[in-house]
Amino acid sequence: GCFVTTLGRRTVALPVQRGSDSVGSVSGGLQPRWRARLVTYPVIAVLAVAVLCTVEAWPVTSFRLFSQVRTDTSTGYELVAIGDGGQRSIVQSKISGPAATTAHQYLDLRSMAVPDQQARVRAWLHLAGIDPDEVDRVLLERVEQRLDPDGGPPHLIARTVVVEVPL
Repeated sequence: GCFVTTLGRRTVALPVQRGSDSVGSVSGGLQPRWRARLVTYPVIAVLAVAVLCTVEAWPVTSFRLFSQVRTDTSTGYELVAIGDGGQRSIVQSKISGPAATTAHQYLDLRSMAVPDQQARVRAWLHLAGIDPDEVDRVLLERVEQRLDPDGGPPHLIARTVVVEVPL
C-alpha cells in the first residue's frame, strides 16, 4: 500500500509497510504513529480530568478569566463575618491555597442544609485566620461595583445579602 501526499505541485506516493504502525515520510525516514499518540492521549486525558473535576492547576487553569464579558461593572460575592458585638469583617481569601481555589463555591451555600453551611463557613473562616468561635453569623453578600476607567479603586454600587449562616 502507499500513503499519498503532495509535495509542492507534485503528488507523491510514499510506501506503507503492511502490519506496520508507521508511514514513510518525505525525507525517507519512518515516523511511528505511536510517538504522536504517546503525547496526544495523555494531554487529552489531563484536559478531560481538569474539566470534569474543575481542577485549577497550572497550566490548566483560569479558564473563567477568559470566559467572562468585560464591562464597567463588576459583580462578585464576599463572605462577611459578623462578630458578637456586630462588627463586620470581610473574610479575605488568601491569594493561593484552598481558600482562594474554593471561593467559587460560595453560591453553593444557597442550596445546602444549615449544618453543611456551618461546616463549610467554619472551614473558610479557619483558612482566613478568623476564629469561628468569635463570629456570631456569616453573610454571603452579592457586591456590585463600578470600575474606574483609569485603573483606580472600584466604587461600591450595592451590597445584597444572599445567604445568612448562623454560627
